[in-house]
Amino acid sequence: MTERVRNLHLIPGVSASGKTTMARYMSGVVAGAEVSIGYTTRPPRDGEVEGRDYYFRDAEHHEKMMANPQGGWKSSDIGFYKYYSPDSNVIPTDKTPVRILPVAYSALRDVERDYRPVIGDGLITIVP
Repeated sequence: MTERVRNLHLIPGVSASGKTTMARYMSGVVAGAEVSIGYTTRPPRDGEVEGRDYYFRDAEHHEKMMANPQGGWKSSDIGFYKYYSPDSNVIPTDKTPVRILPVAYSALRDVERDYRPVIGDGLITIVP
């Protein structure tokens, strides 16, 4: 029996470049794929929805989660003095073997480094 391969697809880009839009498109065309929703301390932009685009939290919440080893938060990026972090549901599982994560260019290498060991036999791809 072939072991199921788990994949994490990273979509890098600058702020407001359409990373999340591309992630949503990919989740609709890649079988079994799900978009990972991140956390941010910035206020919502027009049209952004809590739990769909980001989880909007304050800096205190962010720092608490980063300090908690069981919190699952591996990387964060401080862009324009605002925190951005992926949630603990970034790691592909048997239930969701393909995850898509929009990520800022400035955090791309950190996210790739932090999650590569926990993906196991799967792949981390960086969508150009």
